[in-house]
Amino acid sequence: MYTHFYGFSEKPFNVTPDPKFLFLTESHQKALDSILYGVGERKGFISISGEAGTGKTTILHHLLDTLDVNVKAVFINQTQITPKQLLKEIIQKLCLSPKDQSKMSLIRQLHEYLVSALAQDGNLAILIDEAQNLNLEVMEELRMLSNLETSNSKLIQIVFVGQPELENKLNSKELRQLKQRIAIRSQIRPLTFDESREYVDHRLHLVGSSLREIFNPDAVALIGRHAEGIPRTINVLCDNALLIGFRRREKRIMAGTVKEVLSDRGMVSEDDGGKKLPSETFQSLLGVDRIKRRSPKSIYFGLSAALVLILIFLAGMGHLNFLTDRMNRELAYTEAVATLKGPSSVESPKKEILNPATQILSLDEKEEATSTGPSKEQPPPNAPIIEKKSAVKTIAVEKGETLYSVLRRSYNRANATLLDYILELNPEIADPNLVKANDRIRLPILIEESLIRQSANGSFRIHLATFTKREFAERYKSEEALKGKIIQIEDRRVSSQEIWYRVFVEGYQSREESKKSIKVLRRKGLLPLFAADS
Repeated sequence: MYTHFYGFSEKPFNVTPDPKFLFLTESHQKALDSILYGVGERKGFISISGEAGTGKTTILHHLLDTLDVNVKAVFINQTQITPKQLLKEIIQKLCLSPKDQSKMSLIRQLHEYLVSALAQDGNLAILIDEAQNLNLEVMEELRMLSNLETSNSKLIQIVFVGQPELENKLNSKELRQLKQRIAIRSQIRPLTFDESREYVDHRLHLVGSSLREIFNPDAVALIGRHAEGIPRTINVLCDNALLIGFRRREKRIMAGTVKEVLSDRGMVSEDDGGKKLPSETFQSLLGVDRIKRRSPKSIYFGLSAALVLILIFLAGMGHLNFLTDRMNRELAYTEAVATLKGPSSVESPKKEILNPATQILSLDEKEEATSTGPSKEQPPPNAPIIEKKSAVKTIAVEKGETLYSVLRRSYNRANATLLDYILELNPEIADPNLVKANDRIRLPILIEESLIRQSANGSFRIHLATFTKREFAERYKSEEALKGKIIQIEDRRVSSQEIWYRVFVEGYQSREESKKSIKVLRRKGLLPLFAADS
């Protein structure tokens, strides 16, 4: 309908898994490479997981077109089946003709095919989409099929592709033998905020247009924030925006059009001006109710009132000495915060502050800071201060979760910038791809001042974003909103195998100047740390 109006060769945002539109981020490329390596090297079982709509099926369709000619691929996308139905499906797609339809006959026919294929250097790959829906009986049958092997080679390669529930199923006690046989496991992450813009531009380029021609920057920012890195959601929002734009004869999609799409789809409230409400989990972390954020003042006075009632109750029980001591410690902390928030006569430290753990105080840390024991290093006078008493919340990793899914559960989003921030607060995590069930992770309430750093020369800089690819970081150097500023890109090693790239804007003379700039950059959607709630 709108292709001619916008000059497209075809619709750029169909939700079908067309391999022509495949967009490879680092995690998509890693998943693709994992399958190619696992199949080519006859590794047996391979597992790929990712959130719904992240492009897993598109990768499978790409593989069907690009696998080596000696690899016969069988694509299974109907996964609510019995073991015998699965065998019949494989036999049928291999164009085999068993003597009868008994299970033993089907397996015998498959084994004969595999031995014959191996003699001609052939290989068989079973690609199973939506594998999280397979029942335990079918998965156990697949494990038994993997026994069709020679003394030094796997005759059949089985690729499980599914949503995060697949990981939970593979971690179950019933499938422990199957889990032990999975040689390669990889996870597809949602797109970062900047990758989302690259994704839209990529698809428009393939139909003869570009991002700058079709979407206003504010419109792109809205799509990026509300799609939360899910390509399928990006496609749906863009397609609907183009349809409304066509009806309005709008040659370039504006933010108002995207807001209408978001409202129609129930992704924003009617009166929130295009801002997405936090998830219930994140609201709980923030200490806000479902509909309306409480102001910091109301939270402070609410906590103060509760504290007074507790003090009165405990005093009546004969604990006055303890309470007096606690009140003195709380008063000392309050005075310290007031001093830090006001003008400071102390010379600014010259060492750059990079670790958010030194910028955030939880209630337990406040008590330690005012104890009579050895003193802990306190935040420098100009370091960001979080005024809420429960600034940090510690949660446990659940079975089958990744660090990315932990962040999505807690913050309703996940990107490299947010993950970088969390890694700084949890230095014990040596590799962001390796977390185990019951690991304890500290999660802060995010505030704008967390992005401010003090340089060695006493000036201030803002941590704009962190990316897994340098080319995404480089694009900040051409951002119009940062024109005339000094943009610095620094390597950040997150594991022995992986380097990320931090983007800083430098040259601010005061913390207040930095804070004003952050508000502008946040409104323009250039700060992925707040991409989903700004």
